[in-house]
Amino acid sequence: HLDHVGGLILVSPEDYLAKNWIDVQPPINNGIMGLIKKLGFKPSDFSTGILQKKTIMGLPSTINSISTNLFNNQVWPNLPSFGRYQYFSLAAGIEYPFTELVPYNATIMSAVSNEFPFSLKVKPFELCHDNLISTSFLFTDSVTGEQIAFFSDTGVPSSVACDWEGKNYSVWKQIKIEKLKAIYLETSFPNITPDSAMFGHLRPRDVMKLMDQLLVQSIQTSPPTTNLKHVKLIVEHIKPQVSEDPNGWTTQRVIYQQLKEANTNGIRVIIPNQGDPICI
Repeated sequence: HLDHVGGLILVSPEDYLAKNWIDVQPPINNGIMGLIKKLGFKPSDFSTGILQKKTIMGLPSTINSISTNLFNNQVWPNLPSFGRYQYFSLAAGIEYPFTELVPYNATIMSAVSNEFPFSLKVKPFELCHDNLISTSFLFTDSVTGEQIAFFSDTGVPSSVACDWEGKNYSVWKQIKIEKLKAIYLETSFPNITPDSAMFGHLRPRDVMKLMDQLLVQSIQTSPPTTNLKHVKLIVEHIKPQVSEDPNGWTTQRVIYQQLKEANTNGIRVIIPNQGDPICI
């Protein structure tokens, strides 16, 4: 599914660094620069491409769509053939350590296997996006057990029958509720939007129904956790406004208000602006 994110691109750390990162003083031992120093790379390594390769991960349907319809020497050059990208097909329901998915050898990875983000494991799930297959990724930190759930487009179908809720619940059943830190999920349309116009997307009332079921379907604590106050709901996608709201509100404001009104579990709703950093 290529509408938004059906495959996960694991980005090389150097993309976030200035070219003279290794000369920064005083010595930095934490964060991305500290991680790269721990790996033992030298400034000359940046010219050899050691950190340049990207891994494009996704379900087979996603990888096939990217290779057939995107990197096909028509829309874009076949970039993987130049060594900049490599494909990795994931099987739904199988958990993969990040250390097996990045293009570094075992010796390099052994030094950082317990460091974020290499301490993460990722499990993909199939979702319904109307008549398309979409994907959810559940990230679990192998050291702390903390979890983040990331959803591509999913929701109420308009053209086909699909158990979209059941597929979402299959993700919930793998979550330890006390370890969940954040959920990335779309809320594309306001509540007024009819099912016939949804085409595999979500409204605030659909989202909060899913949040109610999260407490029911997830792996619970003893005694049971009864709220989601420790979890952030990060709205990753809102459709552009088509018609003017009677109150003159933006779609973003309408959706935030509707999420707030239906939020009986205390989850922390965040609708970020593009480029906003989010501390999980």
